[in-house]
Amino acid sequence: MTTIPASFDRFARKAKGVEGVLQRIGAGTFDLVLVDADGNWERAVLPTDEVARSYCGSLEIPLHEGWDDPVLAQRINSLDAWATPGAKRRAI
Repeated sequence: MTTIPASFDRFARKAKGVEGVLQRIGAGTFDLVLVDADGNWERAVLPTDEVARSYCGSLEIPLHEGWDDPVLAQRINSLDAWATPGAKRRAI
């Protein structure tokens, strides 16, 4: 059984308008990114896509295969990470 990180689970349960994006990142790992309505996000690396699907299904979170939805991509990029206090900054 795969353990979902506590911070990830807390975000999924408390943020508003959360949607998931699933993508393969290696031969045996998958990346699940949760994005809320304001563009805040959390990321977890999971061993199978079934774990991600089960997790999102249990919380009734919409799950997308990759960044096929331009609205999600715009949402996650809407926060100016360098000007917003507490925003996550990605490595360049």
